[in-house]
Amino acid sequence: KMYKDKILVRKLDAPERLGSIDEICCGKTGTITQNDMRVSQFYSEQRLIKNTRKNTIFHCDLNQETLGRLQESILYNCEDARIDMDMTTFFPVGNGTEV
Repeated sequence: KMYKDKILVRKLDAPERLGSIDEICCGKTGTITQNDMRVSQFYSEQRLIKNTRKNTIFHCDLNQETLGRLQESILYNCEDARIDMDMTTFFPVGNGTEV
């Protein structure tokens, strides 16, 4: 049926996984012109969370299950990005749109 509807899927389990997604929000402002894509805020657990240097995925009060899912989503959807940290500064390494 998907082939008939001209829907091409690389991984056959992807549509099943998409069934558990409630919302996807995205925007491209600055991504193409400045090679800069970052999350400024996101909605989770019935509230809007602003992403600042002090309030990040590593330092926020989301419950552990939500944090785990969020971290896995980021990990599995990035091609090659990581953050190297020392005691005071973080150093993004990888593709500019994924870091």
